[in-house]
Amino acid sequence: GRGPLGPPGGGFPPGYGAMQPPGPTNPANVLTGTVKSYNAKGFGFILCNKVDHDVYFSRESIQEGLRTANIAGTEVSFELFRGPWGKPQARNLRPVGGLPPNFHSAGRGYGMPRPMGM
Repeated sequence: GRGPLGPPGGGFPPGYGAMQPPGPTNPANVLTGTVKSYNAKGFGFILCNKVDHDVYFSRESIQEGLRTANIAGTEVSFELFRGPWGKPQARNLRPVGGLPPNFHSAGRGYGMPRPMGM
C-alpha cells in the first residue's frame, strides 16, 4: 500500500526537493562532518567544511540506537538535502568509523554542556 503519504507526487511543484520520500541515498550528496550539538528537543547541528552554515538535523535523521545518546563531537556521514525553507538539512546520519569511545546511551540529560575545568 501507499501508507500515510497520500497520492504519488503529493501535489508539490516539480523539483521541490524537500519532501522527497526517503529513497536510496544519492552518493553525490553524502558529506561528512562533526555533530556540533544535539539537544533534548530532538534536533541538532553538524559542522561541515563544505557547507557555509551549520547543517540542521532532526532525531528522525539519526539511526535508531543513537537517538537518545549524546552524539555531540561524533564524526558522521550524512546526506545533504534542501529543507522546506531552503536551508541545508542532513538525513541518514551514520557515525564514521563506529561509535565514539565515550559513547553511552543516556535516557535523560544528553546534550548538556560539559562541566568546566577539564
